[in-house]
Amino acid sequence: MGETLMIRRSWRLLLAALVIVLLVVALGIWIWNRPAPPASLEHLNLDGGAPLTSVTPAT
Repeated sequence: MGETLMIRRSWRLLLAALVIVLLVVALGIWIWNRPAPPASLEHLNLDGGAPLTSVTPAT
């Protein structure tokens, strides 16, 4: 009886670990594949009149 309980418990732990690993992998794939937000561009002029483009990545 005790041996059967240990086998069931080990299967439950293995299944729980597998579910957690699958959730982590799915979250990683979702984060990796989602589109990046657009960066913001700002067109400035320096004191001498030279153009300057400032790019700020979106967060």
